[in-house]
This record gives sequence, structure tokens and C-alpha cells, in this order.
Amino acid sequence: MKNKLFLMNLALCSVWLLAILGSRESWNTVPLAVSLVAVLLRITFAFTFNRKEKRSWIPLVGMTVCFGLMFYINGLLGIREIVFFLSYLLGNDYFYSRDGKIILSSVFISLIWLIPMISYFVLLFRKKLIKTELSYKDMFGAILVTNRKASNYSKLMLVAISVLYTGLSMDPRICRLACIVAPAMSYYFICKHYKIEAKKLWIIIISMMVFFYAQRFCDNIRIGMLAISFAAIVYVGYLFYNHTKQFLTTLMVILYIGMALPSLSIGYNQYACINYARSGMSPLYPFRGIFMIKTDDGIREQVGLRDRYGLIITPGYDDLQHYKPHNSWLEYVELRKCGVITTYDIANNKLLKNNDIDSLLQAKVYNIVNSFYETHQHEYDDRCQVRITNLETKKMVSNLKVCLYGNVFVDYDEKTLFPNDTISPIVGQCIFGEIETRYSQKKTVCYIKDVYGQQTRTSFRIWVNIGSDERPRKEVIVKLANEIGGLIKNRTQ
Repeated sequence: MKNKLFLMNLALCSVWLLAILGSRESWNTVPLAVSLVAVLLRITFAFTFNRKEKRSWIPLVGMTVCFGLMFYINGLLGIREIVFFLSYLLGNDYFYSRDGKIILSSVFISLIWLIPMISYFVLLFRKKLIKTELSYKDMFGAILVTNRKASNYSKLMLVAISVLYTGLSMDPRICRLACIVAPAMSYYFICKHYKIEAKKLWIIIISMMVFFYAQRFCDNIRIGMLAISFAAIVYVGYLFYNHTKQFLTTLMVILYIGMALPSLSIGYNQYACINYARSGMSPLYPFRGIFMIKTDDGIREQVGLRDRYGLIITPGYDDLQHYKPHNSWLEYVELRKCGVITTYDIANNKLLKNNDIDSLLQAKVYNIVNSFYETHQHEYDDRCQVRITNLETKKMVSNLKVCLYGNVFVDYDEKTLFPNDTISPIVGQCIFGEIETRYSQKKTVCYIKDVYGQQTRTSFRIWVNIGSDERPRKEVIVKLANEIGGLIKNRTQ
């Protein structure tokens, strides 16, 4: 029982240390230094008190002083991150409230400070504490180097800290190296501590490769790969248990090697959003904790956004582009779909509508234009633009621009798609012309059609312009405009 409590105590201190180093508020030198000294003394107390050292009051008093300084300067670093993560794991809205966070913070502070102090005085009054061979240097942290058990723990923590910063950077190559190497290295240190041979390291390496590349898949394939990876670690843990006969230690080793460490190395929780695959291995710069995910509806790939913990934007867009407005510190992401741009405000987690474009109508127009080019011959850099305007409100409800580069690509550039085009079309008539593009000259035809709703009497003007190497025929563009007009009629009925 004593060994189990000691292991849980070390696990608690380790989580606190990683939370401090990974905190967004750890850039201020003084609060960070005081927090690191506090957690160092807390870990020192754990090792000295485990040996029932009477002078364990020295790191305990030092930690208490650091606690007071931390509250006075900037509060306890790392507590907010731990509370947020616990709230995320518990999944209850109450723990996201102010009262819930206060309760979780109080529980954690009690575990790292109040309970150790009570435990020390209980054993002191019962005269269970003794003076061991430890020196005063050990009371101030030297035990983490001089003591065999503590030095092995220090090695494991150095690996974990390195993995933490690797995951925070989210550099794909370094993350892959850390994901494969760090679990095997940690298992080697653990086996060395228990004086057993570290067998089957190759199984850990292969399982971590499976874990890392599972990111590129979704649904059942990803679940299967993660299950195979974890099953391999369970097998290695079974071999470890046969030598140590310590169930809790083995369980902690399995969870640490099989889930915690590889998740830290890739920088996010891969077990969330399991029905979406990762799109590319690089984050959405400059946001290292935000990256694209994708799904395939059988027609085209759709992308969305997620962060280290879960889903942000459900996949349903053709492309995402980051941008920063001039003279603004805010960062935005353009969500692009079928020619419609929706702005996502990352700081406030809001979707901002940029214009009066009807996204549903635009998507239907895109499908008509895409089907049109599937059934008609086209050349490189052929182009088409469809604009639909509500004549009563004078608002443009659809503006689709596409170019042909093998497939249909939507043009999101604000520049005109038909440069040097000086045509002045008339409703119901086709006007022919020519334009110069970057690659060639295109012959154009422009056609305008007015459509009236049968019930609402809402009128729309459809403006269609096509450019290609060969002169587009009148009946082709009229047919395309009529198809779009039929869509408008159905919409306004």
C-alpha cells in the first residue's frame, strides 16, 4: 500500500511539473522560477518522506514558502491547465463553471500541499520518523541525483519533458521520432530500475509506428490501428508483470507507455474526433495547436479544424486559409466552400459571415456548373462565372468563379475572372468577345437571364460568362442559364 501511494504521489507531481512547463503563462521568469522550485521541493519531499526522513520538513517548508510567493505574484502555475484538462475528461458542464473549477482547484491543492503536511505531522507525533543517512543537500533536491530510485525518476521526467515540448511544437518529423523512440527509452529506464532485462523493445517501436500513422486514417481503420498498438503494449506489460508481480506498477507503465507518452509526443489527443482523419501532418501555421482534419463524402474531400483536445470546425469545406487583417492583432481562418468564404474568428470562436451570398444556393450552382463541364469538352484555363442578383434588394446572392485545370477549381481571388472584358450584355441576348489570360487568349460569351418567382414575385438576374479556346455556342450557354434559372424558380416557389 505504501508503494502504491508513493507511485500515485509521483504521478501527481509529474503532471503538475508538465502542466507548469506547458502553461501559456510560463513566459514570466519570476513566477516560472518560483513554480519550478516549488514542484522540485514537492518531489524531493515525496522521496525523503517515503524513507520516513525526519528532516522532510525542510522541503515541506520551502514548498509552502514558494506557494505563498506564487499566490502573491501570479497564482499557482499549472493549476489552470490541470483543471481544464480534468473538466475536459469529466465532460460535465458544471466543472466548466466557476464553482466547478474552484472545487477541482481545491482538490488538487489539497493533494499536493495540505495532505502531505498533515501526513508529515501525523507521523511526527506518532514518532514514526527517523533521521536517515541523507544529507542536507538531499533535502534541497540533491536526492534527485544521488539516490538511485530518484535519479531513475529524473531520467523518465527528462524524457517526458522533451516529449512535451516536441508535441507542443508539432513539427511532424520530430514528433514522429519522439513518438517512436521515447516510449522504448522510457521502458528501458523502468526495466533498469527494477533490474530486469528490457525485452521486446522492437514490439514497442513497431506499436508506436502504428500509433503515429493511425492519424492519417479514420473510423474503423483508425480504431483498429490504435487497438493493435495498445494491445502490443499490453503484451509487453504482461511480460513486465511476470518479473515484478506488481499490478499497479504494471498498469501505470502500460498507460504511460501506451497512451500518455505517445499522445504527448504528437501534441494532441488522437482518441478524440476518431471519425475524422488528419489532413497533412503540419499544423495550421501560425497556430501550432490547430490543424486540419478531413472526411471524404465520396465526391470530394471535405476539411475542417480541430485543436489538441477536440473538434472546432466540422469538416465540410473545400479549403482553409489563414490570414491576418492589416493593423489587427487578431488571427482569422477563411473557410472556403463552393466559392463562399466564411471567416472563423479563432480568438472568440465565432463564425463571421462576409457577405450576402446564399451558401446553399451557391453549392447548387456549383453542382450544375461542375456537371456542365463533365459533359462538355474543355481546355486548360477555360473559365466560367455565374452571378445571381436579387433585383428587389440589389444584393448578390451567388457569385461563383471557376477555372479548368484538369478538374474544376473554384477561384477565390478578389480580382475579376475576365480581365479586359468590356462587354455590355443585354438581357436575353448573347454577347461575344475575347479576353487575354495569363496563359492564352479566350473567346467569351456572356448571357443574362431574368427569372421571376411564381408565388413570391421575387425577381433574380442570372449573369453567365464562359471563356474557352473555341467560341462557345449560343445554345450551350443558354442551356446552362436555363438550368440555373430552373433552380431559382424552384427556390422561389
